[in-house]
Amino acid sequence: MNKNIRLDFASIKLCENFAIGVMDEGIELKTDNNKFLLNTLKKEYKDQFFGFISNRINSYSVDPIVYKETSELENLIAIAVVMSNPMQKLSIEVEKLFYNRPFEYFDNIEDARTWIKQTLEREINNKP
Repeated sequence: MNKNIRLDFASIKLCENFAIGVMDEGIELKTDNNKFLLNTLKKEYKDQFFGFISNRINSYSVDPIVYKETSELENLIAIAVVMSNPMQKLSIEVEKLFYNRPFEYFDNIEDARTWIKQTLEREINNKP
């Protein structure tokens, strides 16, 4: 599956077992936007396990509470964040506290893809 979706606040690229999201410049990712994003991912991936890569090429804010909601999407196994600004590391460390599944940050998209694929494989093989 390779499909691009345009939301009011983000562009999402759907791949076979992960999605890559690029949020729009200056948005505030809050529960209303997040619920819309989660519903979109739920519809596209149905009962399939998948990961999400947040490619933070734009500057925007994230309400950490969205990660509690995101944790409720059972087939979302892991989140990777790609960032180029070292100042973002602190906010990502705070965000990680609100998500109870694998969550890591990377300097480039290829490392994030590799980690997502390895994490999915590991998690799926450990499921009962």
